[in-house]
Amino acid sequence: MPSCKGGCRGEVHSSEGQRYRATIKLTGLKRLASNETVAGVLRAAGFAEVKVEGGGGTRFSEALWPKADATADIPPEIVKIEEIEAAFAAVARTMRAKRKPKAPAKRRRKTSTTRRMARG
Repeated sequence: MPSCKGGCRGEVHSSEGQRYRATIKLTGLKRLASNETVAGVLRAAGFAEVKVEGGGGTRFSEALWPKADATADIPPEIVKIEEIEAAFAAVARTMRAKRKPKAPAKRRRKTSTTRRMARG
């Protein structure tokens, strides 16, 4: 199971059909890259169903490795990699799609009329 925290070094073994989550730290001009550009780099490396979120220097990605098992060098920009359970990933996607922000509760201003009504 590939997992590294505080900076990945060396190689990682990718298993066919496995989903991965990575934390990516970008520096310099790379920080200006769009999430779609970062996703394109992951697609070029062989990943499918790539999703990248975040902005600036820190990005979070999830992707599927559809190819046969392989070992690859880890770029220095990747600081954390972990496998995602397939069922957990599907539930998380569904929950994110259904989640809507709640509107803040309205507070009534106290006016002379509402004060009189409260006193009875």
